[in-house]
Amino acid sequence: MIDRLIVPLDGSHRARRALPLAIAMAERMHATVELVTAVTPGVDDHQLRDEIDALVRQAGPPVEDGAAVAGDDIAAVIAGRREVHPDAMVVMSSHGPSRSSGVLTESVAAELLASGLPVVLIGPDVVARANDLPVVACIDESAASQQVIPAAAAWAGALQVPLVLLRVLRPESPPFLTPPDSVPADRTGELQRLVADTTRAWPDLDVRGRVAEYPWGVTDALAVHLERHPAQLFAVASHIRNGWHRLMHPSTTTAMVRQLSAPVLVVPIAHASFSDIAPEDLATAVETESAVRAPLDPIRVLRFDEIIVPRASDERADAGDPVIAVAGQLAAATGATVTTLTATDDDVATTIIAAAARSTHGIVCMASGGPNRMVDGTISTITGRVVRWSPRPVVLIGPHGSAPERGISEVIGCVDGSLVSEAVAELAGSWARLLGVAARVLEVVDPGTVPSGSAPIERRYVHRLAARIERDHGVVAQGTTIDDVDPARSIRIWSVADPSALFVMASHGAGLSERSLGGVVNEVVRHVANPVVVLPAHALDTRTAARGDELTPASPAALG
Repeated sequence: MIDRLIVPLDGSHRARRALPLAIAMAERMHATVELVTAVTPGVDDHQLRDEIDALVRQAGPPVEDGAAVAGDDIAAVIAGRREVHPDAMVVMSSHGPSRSSGVLTESVAAELLASGLPVVLIGPDVVARANDLPVVACIDESAASQQVIPAAAAWAGALQVPLVLLRVLRPESPPFLTPPDSVPADRTGELQRLVADTTRAWPDLDVRGRVAEYPWGVTDALAVHLERHPAQLFAVASHIRNGWHRLMHPSTTTAMVRQLSAPVLVVPIAHASFSDIAPEDLATAVETESAVRAPLDPIRVLRFDEIIVPRASDERADAGDPVIAVAGQLAAATGATVTTLTATDDDVATTIIAAAARSTHGIVCMASGGPNRMVDGTISTITGRVVRWSPRPVVLIGPHGSAPERGISEVIGCVDGSLVSEAVAELAGSWARLLGVAARVLEVVDPGTVPSGSAPIERRYVHRLAARIERDHGVVAQGTTIDDVDPARSIRIWSVADPSALFVMASHGAGLSERSLGGVVNEVVRHVANPVVVLPAHALDTRTAARGDELTPASPAALG
């Protein structure tokens, strides 16, 4: 039973956007709304405290409580309130892809999710919906995605609306790589069985099934689907803790929150697999902590055993070529094989993507605007398409790129507070272990847009990610925060001081097209000498970097 909705605030109008929807939901389910904020110890922020009191007075019931709790970690404050009210749920505004707009950014939501707490996120395009609209639970082919059903059922029951199980069908490869005679599998029967099992588990609910197919971006397809079939709440499961699984990857969840017109209920997927739990037993399973909370998985490395280096058909291998040199260093440190890909087709990008798709544990290493003739001097054509569609990580060597003289000495994961940062940190730690080097989590924060008293929270974020890397991957890791309004400039300056580092960055997908790598990634690749690993947002899943057995890291001497 959901008896309380916790709405965290930070003094910004964006955070207050969650309040009207929380009030509307609370009135429907006869619940209480509680407003909370975190105030840094020693900082007397009367304005924020007065705002909380004023909102409580103005809103009236069901807003009954408001508190400014001392502490520099708002996620911990919320967790504390949950201990007092175990049946409470969190409803909060998502500020967007950057932490520079306030404390209540996606990284705070990610931390709450990592603790096992579902969170309702209010994106920028959310609009008020009719009270009788259903709750939609989005699931894919994986058993793990079905973990969203109990939480969605709880909300549907509390709101007294139908529950729709939306089965999303995703192609295994981009349309231009899919054989023309291939036919998607008919999973209607599976969906019908799942609807029947869910109805047995929650007999008081009106459970329905629906299928959504899409040839391109899942988020775009869901946005169109919601326009045709509006929903009061959209529920999705996400691998916040250990990251890489098909549709429900954090980067896809982030895109949903930003683009969908309905609030998104994000449910963290537990470590334990639900593959052995029948759908009709899910309701009981989620109530039993031991049933879904398994010990942490042993350390696993997102490994690669093949490095694909594209070359033009008339291009000779040159030992001084930075692409060949970087590939050679990665191969020497990991034992991977370097495969030279000669492309003679008219569509070079398709040839590269197809080769990456055929490689079980491979990566692509290629130039972006440099002397390598595989790229025509612009990052906008071949490289842009490869980064957009490659099912594997892509190591890019920019026009000023060169191989570190003594090998890679550090792996730096560049994060920005978004949910996709969890995946960046995971891969940075994994590759650091694979290469036998240290890891670093680097974030650039605009100091002029950080709310008063929130600076310690900004600093704590990267240190928490670094601690997670040390715990999960067994390597030395540090967290670094830089105050600057220009993230690309700060990363370029850092690269000059650390020329042997390997940078790991993620493309969020926004602005990523055949004509643009977009934003910070584009600027960094164009201007730094370091190799840059780019993770396409759509491809961050089990097919992007398959988990392998634990590997012994290479010795530092092997990096030379």
